[in-house]
Amino acid sequence: MRSLKTLWMLVSLQTQSSILERRNRPQLVMAICMPAFQILNGINSILFYAPVLFQALGFRNASLYSSALMGAALVLSILVSIALVGDGCHNPGDKFSGNDKLSKGYSVLVLIVTCLFVMAIGWCRWPLGRTVPSEIFPLETRSAGQSITVAVTLLFAFIMTEF
Repeated sequence: MRSLKTLWMLVSLQTQSSILERRNRPQLVMAICMPAFQILNGINSILFYAPVLFQALGFRNASLYSSALMGAALVLSILVSIALVGDGCHNPGDKFSGNDKLSKGYSVLVLIVTCLFVMAIGWCRWPLGRTVPSEIFPLETRSAGQSITVAVTLLFAFIMTEF
């Protein structure tokens, strides 16, 4: 039992040190940059503040409608992205109080543009931010590389929600 634990520690140490080698540097840069740019493009801000936006558009159950509509748009666009890949900020609550309403035409325009933005992210980068980093690392460093990707994602999500 002790030798198995020692072997596991040696393999783990070798994986952690080999990810920093020069031959793994391009994969490491991609594992850091892909989730960082994915979060910095603003999709998390839209998804986090969608209830405030929907409330400003005049929806009564803003949280329910925003979750359902944004989730449906994202799932639909991710399905399109999966099919294609298989083939080859500002806080809106600062401007509007709970009682302010937008005109109906402007509300529809904002809703359409928001859904198009969410769908565009789902078509291009959203699914690739998780898939590519998990596939570019060699087997010996894949777990450490995926851990770095998840850590960067959580760090930038924290930064976006706090600031």
